[in-house]
Amino acid sequence: MFKVSNEAKIGALTAVSITVLLLGYNFLKGNDLFSSSNTYYALYNEVDGLSKSNAIVINGYKVGQVTNVKMLEDKRLLVELELNSDIHISKYDTSRITSNDIFNTKVINLTNCGLKPEAKEGDTLFAYLQPGFAKQIGDALSPLKDKVEKLVGVIDSVASGLKGTLGGSTSNDIAKSMNDIKQTLANLKEMSGSLSNLVGNEQSRFNQILANVASISKNFKDNNEVLSKTLKNIKNITDSLAATDLKNTIAQTKNAISGLNEVVGKINKGEGSMGLLINDKKLYDNLQKSSEDLDKLLIDLKANPKRYVSISVFGGKEKKAKK
Repeated sequence: MFKVSNEAKIGALTAVSITVLLLGYNFLKGNDLFSSSNTYYALYNEVDGLSKSNAIVINGYKVGQVTNVKMLEDKRLLVELELNSDIHISKYDTSRITSNDIFNTKVINLTNCGLKPEAKEGDTLFAYLQPGFAKQIGDALSPLKDKVEKLVGVIDSVASGLKGTLGGSTSNDIAKSMNDIKQTLANLKEMSGSLSNLVGNEQSRFNQILANVASISKNFKDNNEVLSKTLKNIKNITDSLAATDLKNTIAQTKNAISGLNEVVGKINKGEGSMGLLINDKKLYDNLQKSSEDLDKLLIDLKANPKRYVSISVFGGKEKKAKK
């Protein structure tokens, strides 16, 4: 019977352990071990802390991850994007670096515009770095915060000086006023912080709005030729309408209506054959009587045809009558 040596067992166990360790490491990094992927690239002037293993999302759903960030000779940064093979993107999609949470974790948002042609593996996508709104508000409010702190220090110094100079109720009133001003400034500082937090919470919505605006502007740009042709056709139609002799057509129609009114007026007055026929009651009565007489004649002719027509085949009856 074949016997496995201890050295072979140790070697096999070591190989299995290394394999499991590598698979576990890749799994913890977020790599899908059992699915294929496609690789794309994006060029940025700065990545704002983006690194390997950061997620790539479409509408908040993870579809891949960053596999490498490399600085080129011109100091631009080439980012390698690995997407699941079942994800199809457009060549015009934009890869935007955004903050995913309050800890400033970076992700790449793909704006899936749905335009043709479809991106092929190895293509370079449009790149865009979007600063977080919370950071923008914080940068804008930072000078104000410094000034408020300096002002509070000055107010404290002035209050201390006045308190030492003045005494009694006046000093207490001034100190109370200074405290109110200090409290007001503190409230202002707290309100600015609340505003910063509010903007940070709405960051995803702002990102979506910017993505929609970018998609709409891209659609206008791609359909610029179609829009130009449409506007040109509309201009040709308006030019054709403007060149039509509408004034002359309206004048001719007016003359025709006037002539028709004149003919109707003559008929109503009894002028002409049509007018006499319509307005002469005596003529109408004669025609009516003639029509009735003709009806009676036809009825009698149908009832007594021999009274009006005598037919003899051989003429014998007529000759016999002559004798």
